[in-house]
Amino acid sequence: MNKIDELHESLDIISKLEDNWDGYGACVLDNQTAMNVKLLINLINSDYLELCDDLTPSPYGTISLQFTDRTGNELNIEVGKSLIGMCGDIDGKMIAQDDIDCNDLCDVMDHVYSLKVNI
Repeated sequence: MNKIDELHESLDIISKLEDNWDGYGACVLDNQTAMNVKLLINLINSDYLELCDDLTPSPYGTISLQFTDRTGNELNIEVGKSLIGMCGDIDGKMIAQDDIDCNDLCDVMDHVYSLKVNI
């Protein structure tokens, strides 16, 4: 199974979680959030998707994608219903951005593509 299929499968499983899935009141994933994650996955070049270590739900109804490249650079992208947040460390530069509109993925893509795929 390739990485895009693996991530879509993980998202499908997460999409079926019910309210309180963690036993501590976690929110169910909104359909719009799932669509936003699918769009992001489909936009990212497959070489960069290979750097995605994990796709995990949060108790707040968001999904996090964690990327780590071969040099130790890290980027975490948290996708919600209408907003995206990012944090990470790429080439010694700390990245922390909240409130990125899900309709404007250019900045998100720029940071993903600053990771190193072939070292």
